[in-house]
Amino acid sequence: MFTNLLRSFMTSLGLAQTDGRGIAALPRPWRANAWQSIGWTRAASWTLFWTLGLYVLFCYGDVALSNDEPVQHTYGQLLLDFYRSGFEDQFVFGYKNLYLYGGLFDLVAAWLASALDVRGATVWELRHLLSGLFGLFGMVGVWRLGRHVASEKVGVVAALLLALTGAWTGALFTHTKDVPFAAFMTWALYYTVRIAPLLPRVPLGLSVKLGLAIGAAFGMRVGAAFAVMYVLLTVALALVLVATGDLKARAQFALRSVVTLLPAAVACLALTGLCWPWAVMDLDHLAEAARTFSHFSFGMYTVLDGQPLALDQVPGRYLPTYFLVRMPEVVLAGLAALLWWGAAAIRHWRPAAADDRLRALVLFPVVFALAFPLAFAWLKAPPLYNGLRHFLFIVPVAAVLAALGWHLAWRAMLRRPVAPWALVATLCGLCLSQSVLLARLHPYEYVAYNTVFGEGTARAVTQYEGDYWSTSLRELSGQLNEFVRREGKTVREPYQVAVCAEGAQAAAYLSPQFRVTRDWRRADFFLAITQLDCAGALKGDVIGKVDRLGATLSVLKDRRTLPSWLRNPR
Repeated sequence: MFTNLLRSFMTSLGLAQTDGRGIAALPRPWRANAWQSIGWTRAASWTLFWTLGLYVLFCYGDVALSNDEPVQHTYGQLLLDFYRSGFEDQFVFGYKNLYLYGGLFDLVAAWLASALDVRGATVWELRHLLSGLFGLFGMVGVWRLGRHVASEKVGVVAALLLALTGAWTGALFTHTKDVPFAAFMTWALYYTVRIAPLLPRVPLGLSVKLGLAIGAAFGMRVGAAFAVMYVLLTVALALVLVATGDLKARAQFALRSVVTLLPAAVACLALTGLCWPWAVMDLDHLAEAARTFSHFSFGMYTVLDGQPLALDQVPGRYLPTYFLVRMPEVVLAGLAALLWWGAAAIRHWRPAAADDRLRALVLFPVVFALAFPLAFAWLKAPPLYNGLRHFLFIVPVAAVLAALGWHLAWRAMLRRPVAPWALVATLCGLCLSQSVLLARLHPYEYVAYNTVFGEGTARAVTQYEGDYWSTSLRELSGQLNEFVRREGKTVREPYQVAVCAEGAQAAAYLSPQFRVTRDWRRADFFLAITQLDCAGALKGDVIGKVDRLGATLSVLKDRRTLPSWLRNPR
């Protein structure tokens, strides 16, 4: 009984070969039933997504206001004013530098807040729930992508691996620009893979869906140009692998491909214009946005190998390094397996076989979608900060490829009696370990680092970015509220609180007896994250901390008894 259940569980995880070939050590009934069970796989998919949906619904309220949200929500409100005024109110195009970004998420959030009459702190909870739902939508896209490139078993494992990646799950509610963008990029990649074997005759509906996915990504940021590149390169590869005949026949293949993708271009342009009107007001605006972000620099610093770096000093290895230290062990192991067994598959690739050519055409966009952004960042060294945040869209792709790597490893071990079980035990152990890690970090999962390259979270936050979104200030503000309540003192004026982050992030959670001040010298209390030694900017007695897994994310200091000569900022 136990053996039957265990084998069925393995099937539901997507680790069984669907056709049962090569499972010589297993009894015949299992080859015919459990290992080919679509029902168990579908049950695993439904269970996973119900669990993820419940996580979103029950945990979106645990996170705090992030440092960009007040500005982003204002941008959404201004976009809403632009449309409500019949395009007369164009203040939105002069608001800071937000016109360089698409406003899809902020526009939807502002409209919902207006329609539901949501005010105050509830606005931030609405945004967090909405961002979580976009993230869930992205995980469904990962499942669909994995299912299409390999099998539903690979799809469900890919979605699970993504959910266990702290860089994704920790960003789910607060990274309201990065998570939706990554979700749309995932769906754009999925539809790119869908059209690949159908070229040059892409069905109208599929072409429109591709265009909407890319348009939604452009509706978030100009980085959606990567998705356009994936489509164009897929068409070019199809010319080599699929098209037959002389030069004229191949030219006709290319022309038909372009014609059937015109609906995608129209849908993309329409949705981009709706969510990012500035981008379509001039032919040069998209290029201007791309140029700006390629040389984006302002008074910010990041951390790499324990060294603070100005944005114009960020080296090309920044993104690849953060990818290696942030991806969980279970994803790194899957990617390593993909490299090993994928190389073996390439050696046995038969260019003359039509099936092999189609398989290569389908897999190429997925592999390229991970490899190219990493190579681009290495060679171009754009001004990056906050670790993976601006390239979060590569994380879902990594999850799909890692799941494929586990699948290839499983298939390679099927002829051995013990190896497949050892592989399953390893996968389950890594998933369980990562689940415990994320649970202990909650709600700061985005500070998770692996132990292979990142040496664990406690050390990694001293070498790389920690609580860069300053969301631990909510918990710290609660500690300050409780500290003063226990003192029981009555004060005539509110306590002055200095915040080494955006003041609104603390003000949203402090009781009325506190007031956030810009005059740090007069501050009675100091709240600060430990990122870039922010906590060392002011002296005071440490009366509170936010710790996770031995890493201190933020500190609270009492400065009321400090003499005047110790009150100056560093």
